[in-house]
Amino acid sequence: MPLPSQSTPAAAAKPQRVLACILCQSRKVKCDRNFPCSNCVKSGSTCVPAGSIARQRRRRFPERELLDRVRRYEGLLRHNNIEFEPLHPSSTADQSNPVVEGNCFELSSKVQAIDIASSVESPESEQVDDTPSSKTINIWHVMNQRSPSPSDDGETDIDEDDVDRELHADIRLTNVKTALSHLFEDDDDGRFNFGARSDIDPTTLHPSQVDTIRIWQIYLDNVNPLFKVTHTPTLQARIIAAAADLASATPQLQALMFGIYCVSMLTLTDDECITLFRSKCGDLLRKFQLGCRQALLRSVVLRTDDRDCLTAVFLYLLSTKPRAEPRSLSTNLAVAIRLAQHMGLHNEDLNSKHTALEAEMRRRLWWSLVLLDMRVAEMSDFKCSILLPGWDCKPPSNINDFDLGTETKTPPAPHEMITESTFAVVRCELVNFVRNSGYWLAFNNPCLLPLARRPPVGSSPNGDELAVIEKLLEDKYLRFCNPANPIQFMIVWMARGYLAKHRMLAHYARHARAPSKQTEDQRELALGYALTLFECDTKLLSSPLTKAFTWFSLTVLQFPFQAYIHVLQDLVRRPTAKLAGRAWAVMSANYTVRFTYWLGTDDNPLANIISRIVLQAWKARKAAMPSETESVPSIVESMNNRKQAFKTPDFSHMPTWIQQGTTTTDDSWMPVPVPAPMPMMSFDTFDPAYNFAWPDPMSSIQSTSSGDINMDPMNWGNPDWSSLSGGGQGW
Repeated sequence: MPLPSQSTPAAAAKPQRVLACILCQSRKVKCDRNFPCSNCVKSGSTCVPAGSIARQRRRRFPERELLDRVRRYEGLLRHNNIEFEPLHPSSTADQSNPVVEGNCFELSSKVQAIDIASSVESPESEQVDDTPSSKTINIWHVMNQRSPSPSDDGETDIDEDDVDRELHADIRLTNVKTALSHLFEDDDDGRFNFGARSDIDPTTLHPSQVDTIRIWQIYLDNVNPLFKVTHTPTLQARIIAAAADLASATPQLQALMFGIYCVSMLTLTDDECITLFRSKCGDLLRKFQLGCRQALLRSVVLRTDDRDCLTAVFLYLLSTKPRAEPRSLSTNLAVAIRLAQHMGLHNEDLNSKHTALEAEMRRRLWWSLVLLDMRVAEMSDFKCSILLPGWDCKPPSNINDFDLGTETKTPPAPHEMITESTFAVVRCELVNFVRNSGYWLAFNNPCLLPLARRPPVGSSPNGDELAVIEKLLEDKYLRFCNPANPIQFMIVWMARGYLAKHRMLAHYARHARAPSKQTEDQRELALGYALTLFECDTKLLSSPLTKAFTWFSLTVLQFPFQAYIHVLQDLVRRPTAKLAGRAWAVMSANYTVRFTYWLGTDDNPLANIISRIVLQAWKARKAAMPSETESVPSIVESMNNRKQAFKTPDFSHMPTWIQQGTTTTDDSWMPVPVPAPMPMMSFDTFDPAYNFAWPDPMSSIQSTSSGDINMDPMNWGNPDWSSLSGGGQGW
């Protein structure tokens, strides 16, 4: 039976043409146009009318595909600095200037977003794939600097000589994960489980009124300049009032106060705590963390929309970081970030609807959560998805706290000078640039490469897109920094270290597909980036100016493990490289300060891994230069003396969480004795007119002693207690 007609009355006069079924059309046989037709009945097949399937329109000439391909080829030419006449010259005119507010660039079209991972030095030798790959770059594979394709667990099947096999056996991802698990095997995750609400009254866990004001001042000196997640002029009055009458304080404010107590304890030593509070830092920290958990439970933290409560969560998690297992901390940070998303902190449209003060504090808190999550993700081997382009919260503004008031309706204009929030602003602008860069997306989510923001044509020589943000930061901030000021000293070397680290990542991304094809100059350049990272880290830890912020360098900036692996592998393979001598000196200098704080125990498994690679690298250098009478670097001497009795370093000047676990009698792990002090790089030979251009990686290390230089650290902005009532011009 033919199908009933579905035509309209207007078309009923003209009978609709009945087409042959699909099977008869494919067989090219005559169909009786009944459904089912006789041919399908005989063959026992399903009869499908041809009219039931929509006709596919004939494909037109692919003009768009052609234009897309032309633009892609233009992008490749532009990326390799080859002059040509573009098809549409005006298409790049709008990219002449970077966006000032966000310090990024105009979003380029999909075809202009070049896959950096496929941009090898000779792009014409490979066929370029138009479809972005969803396979991320494996950092462990590219750090190994080999060309075989990696396996699922991040390792590679290698067929090399015994030296390379021994080298790669130490730096396998599984070994490093095992070492990290050993470091935190005593952590039961109890600090993350807020548990049930107990009968403990949080008000009984607060310090005395005098001690509360004293801890608040410690927070203002050692913590607030680095994060700026609290607004001093308004919060200070609330804390003073709450300290006088704790019963009247809301659970949210009490949680925030406990968070301030917790993070402040990280910045003190036991001796300082005993002098100030007649108790050890560890005991006070546990007490305040208990109070913070109870106050958060009373604030219904998992359903909160209160910014003070979320700030308390951030400060609490920050205080747990030194002793926390990274994966557990990462999971709990995800909870905090989800709370922030429920509150709309990531949405600039929602932020702009609040008052100028509230909008700025929301931005500062969101970026602080994102930055902490990024650092913890690096330790837990997790792709930091929250840092991918998917939200539009602007970086904080370069303004002082007293520029913002509760009645301020119009956001103040950013200052063209250093302010009390510049440190946090520089960190945010660096990360905001990086998260939109092609190499970062290649490591985290290549599917988003079409969203990568490209620098203006001609602004990044040799494909170095980080040169753009470096120049922007230099012009806006770094050239105004006074190196005698502690926080401004931190700004300079934090920014340089961050740029050096990401130049290494960009180098890995460019050569990920063919690492063995790198030239000697390219390898020297990458080695120079790693050495610059060492130098910046050493300056931050060794300078007397940064004593109050040492906890930040150890807790947030973290140990430069990637630089150690890169340098030591390179020295094993190229023991006579141009920068080899400088590399041993710089690495020994960093070892002197960094290992004392972070790997100063004889049972540290990461120290065990690095120790073996250090000895392999030095053995390779002596074999390549048998006739040279080169002095043994201090780091090698320490490794060679590992069987001697471990001499416990003096940690009395360091925070309690560093002092814990620094002595042991377990001989199962290779000890890392602390070497004798060696001449450090000069950190105080700055000239105020110093040119803050990127240092030449090929330059030799400075060995000038800093003992004869008198640096009088400035008092960096302790707020005037009387400024609240008088509205004076304070910090």
